[in-house]
Order: sequence, then C-alpha cells, then structure tokens
Amino acid sequence: MEDALHALAGGPAEGIELLDPLDVGARAALAVSRGERPLPGQDVMTLQRYAESMNVETKRATVYFDSDLHRALRFKAAETQRSVSELVNRAVRRALAEDADDLAAFDERRNEPSLSFEEVVQDLKRRGKL
Repeated sequence: MEDALHALAGGPAEGIELLDPLDVGARAALAVSRGERPLPGQDVMTLQRYAESMNVETKRATVYFDSDLHRALRFKAAETQRSVSELVNRAVRRALAEDADDLAAFDERRNEPSLSFEEVVQDLKRRGKL
C-alpha cells in the first residue's frame, strides 16, 4: 500500500494501478494514524481528522460560497482546528434542528384559530395600539 501511495506522489510506477482519489485519501489518513509520514502536499491535521471521522458515513457534495464567506470559513476552520466540512456540517445540523423546532411549534398550534392580517390590524386599532 505504501508503494502505491508513493507512486501516486511521484507518478505511477510500473505494475501499480491508479487508485480512486477518495480511496487514496482514506489510505493516506490511515497511514498517518499509524504514525507514518504523509506524502508531500498532504496536511497532517486534515488527514488525522479524516481518519477519525472514517467511522461515520459521509457523502461528498460541491458547495459554492461567496468568496468572502469562503475566506472567513477557512480562517475559522484554521483558528478552531476544524475542517471546513466539520464547520459546514455543524451549521447545517443547527439549521435543521431549528427547522424541526419550528415545525413542532406549528404542530402544537395547529388547532389555534387563524387570524388574517386585516383582523389583527383592526384589533390593534380597536384597542388603541395604532
């Protein structure tokens, strides 16, 4: 396996087939977790986090950020020693949890009477609030 990784770093060697890039990342992370040196250009912290997260099923997606937002996200990732993926996953989880809370609140209030905007404005005028 180590020969395959080194072959990829310097070009394919005879008799070694190219590996899927995701598979190479997983193998490189595993190598780093065993205390082996990473290949040139590989970030040790990212590979260690990748190795630790391998027990969780993940899916790959392409997300386009505004350049300023992406820059801020990269800085936050570096400052907090987390990956951009970790930060995005946490933010999405929080947003979905808020949505779940909102849906539960709507469900709890399902039987309450609905009021139109006009009825609310008339009520405010009647009570001297407007």
